Amino acid sequence: MNEALENCPENISITISEIQDSRCPSDGNCIWAGMIMVDGELRVDGTVYDLQLSNIPQASGFQEEFSTSEYTIKLIDPIPFPNFSNLGKAADKRVILIVSKRST
Repeated sequence: MNEALENCPENISITISEIQDSRCPSDGNCIWAGMIMVDGELRVDGTVYDLQLSNIPQASGFQEEFSTSEYTIKLIDPIPFPNFSNLGKAADKRVILIVSKRST
């Protein structure tokens, strides 16, 4: 979180500023499965894009993937999976994204 992941040969970086994970804790009993929302920034060749992704676009207003003319970024999963012993520990949160170069 809040650290840029860079690929210098491709001149692309991603910085995640917030991970909201409302999934039902593995040791919980919930009415619905929950939702994941990720907010951050994508930089490609000096151009900055707001990166907002979610696993449930119809509920969050965020998409599951974001595309520029060159790249597609897709949300896979945040880790670790929540349980009652690790709720709210932002420093431990990570997110798995797939970054792929689009064919031209």
